[in-house]
Amino acid sequence: MATCYVCHKGKLKGHKVSHSAIKTRRFFKPNLHVLSVKFTADNNIKQVKICSKCYKKIKNDFWAGKTLPFVPVSLTNQQKLKSKTVKVEPNKNGQEKGTKN
Repeated sequence: MATCYVCHKGKLKGHKVSHSAIKTRRFFKPNLHVLSVKFTADNNIKQVKICSKCYKKIKNDFWAGKTLPFVPVSLTNQQKLKSKTVKVEPNKNGQEKGTKN
């Protein structure tokens, strides 16, 4: 059974109810994504399944600068790319001048 690595959210049982109130069994599954994650304690990279809600929380905490027990590799790659971007600002003469972040 697939569960979230962070919150352990898993499959829930329920009923699909028709207009005539006939109930048939169904399962509610979490929205899981497979992510490559780098653990800060030992720098190991491992693939884990994380639900969308937990991924959003981790992403917001990462960009806020909070310390996390693990970080998705995709976010560290985005951070590296963000630091290499070049801003284009107009000069006094009206010409564009490239300045690094």
